[in-house]
Amino acid sequence: TLAGANVTNAEITPFGQYVLTQLTSTVDRELQTFVTATGFDPRHDVIEILAASSSNVTKPAGLVLALGNFQVSTMIAAIAAKAPELAVQTYGGATLITGTNARSTFAVAFLGTSIAVVGDTASVKAAIDRSTLENSINTALAVQVQALSTTQDAWAVTTSPVSSLIPGMGAAQKQAERRRRD
Repeated sequence: TLAGANVTNAEITPFGQYVLTQLTSTVDRELQTFVTATGFDPRHDVIEILAASSSNVTKPAGLVLALGNFQVSTMIAAIAAKAPELAVQTYGGATLITGTNARSTFAVAFLGTSIAVVGDTASVKAAIDRSTLENSINTALAVQVQALSTTQDAWAVTTSPVSSLIPGMGAAQKQAERRRRD
């Protein structure tokens, strides 16, 4: 399952302006503190977002990728100062941030200063490993993603049945089908 949003285009729509207004008014102080500490303002520095999921509800895994302007060195300095429980390392040429706790499964990586990847650590590392390889996405899916990404502000596409994305939904549908047959 893939979903995306062209943040630059969406922010000029009435709905996008409404969302930004709500975001700004509800978390303005915290957001400004974050912006000051990291040099990153998601309201202006993110261009596009892509989310990918394995569609496996029993063992969820996925990624969120953001295309934008990331001041990595400033962000790393803020992390070192405010979040010593996070480890910063280089992995496959990317800057990788993970928790130092053994139970931590969350990671953030910066591939240069224009791509950020967030997700479970295994998925983030796998994305970094694949970042230098040729695209391995299904060709038909890649065509759909490209078309949607260039023509829609927000979109989603899946090769899995929608019921597989909702825990218990597949079982509920099967029960309903059995009842109709009986």
